[in-house]
Amino acid sequence: MISVQPYTIHSINARGLTLEERGRLGRIHRDIAAEYLAGAYLAQPTDYAERWCGLPAFISSWDWVAAPTTESWNWVAHANAICRNSDSDLSVWIEIGVRQDHRRRGIGREMLRLIAAEAVRAGRQLITAQTRSIPVSGDAFMERFGAKIVQRCLTQQLDLTQISSGIISKWVRNVSESNSSLRFGLWCGAYPAEEMWQIPDLLQTIHDAPHDELVTVDLGWSESEIRQREQALQDSGIERWTGFLRDTSSGRLVAYSEIYVTERSTALADQGDTAVRAEWRGQGLGKWVKAATIESFSRARPQTRYLTTSNAVTNSAILKINEQLGFRRLNTMTTWQLSVSKALASLAR
Repeated sequence: MISVQPYTIHSINARGLTLEERGRLGRIHRDIAAEYLAGAYLAQPTDYAERWCGLPAFISSWDWVAAPTTESWNWVAHANAICRNSDSDLSVWIEIGVRQDHRRRGIGREMLRLIAAEAVRAGRQLITAQTRSIPVSGDAFMERFGAKIVQRCLTQQLDLTQISSGIISKWVRNVSESNSSLRFGLWCGAYPAEEMWQIPDLLQTIHDAPHDELVTVDLGWSESEIRQREQALQDSGIERWTGFLRDTSSGRLVAYSEIYVTERSTALADQGDTAVRAEWRGQGLGKWVKAATIESFSRARPQTRYLTTSNAVTNSAILKINEQLGFRRLNTMTTWQLSVSKALASLAR
């Protein structure tokens, strides 16, 4: 337990939180989301908490919360650091969230100190973090410690009630006519066992998306890790909808697109990855599989109205598809990287 008067910071086991504690954790991030998603639909507090409470076993995770010393139940800030359980992983990905009326009190700085210490113990060299264009305090915080901007992303949201089925039908017709061997399909939940032989390789295609200056190690996916991730999703009450294109002549999956939605959320879903195998690119398959996945999902879950996504600003192909589908801009997100040694040196000053 660390004291930053008039606050106390202590570690928590996010995977073992009660429902009431998940609500407390989620309210921190929902309040922050209300700043950068002004005018957009917000999920329930417990839905925000699932991001940290439902991690698979192959991910190491550390969490801390801050509360006024006299109100230990009133969590006002949360810090998280995660990394893969692999010696090849160079970086810890972190998030530090402080409610607006508790900022500039030294909480974030002390939380970064705790994160850096864990990064050293885990043998990691880099700290990777993301900030939003609103609130601007996040950028100033990272700059203060000498972090470098390595990527910018655009966050967008689509009102599913405004999708033009005519546009999607036209896309599908135009692309499918020139690719008669391809068929669209949709899975809700775990990948079928009979398809697992090709799933790790299919998921690997997303790593061809722009990384810009982001230093990252492509660790790939093992079948065991995929199943652990699926179990974590199930335990957290999160459904994954996966649209795919299959080459019927070979049986091979050549493209996929994902949507995630919690069982408790009736109105909001998140767009996951959309990717096409390298040898099939340049034919409009990304547009086909993403549009068809969104349309099929929307028909199956008419109660879900909004779909949110984030993509690198250099990923012009997917951003063009989003624009044509009707996604509207919410904010920009900046990815920063900072060496652990530099963070420690800055914190010592």
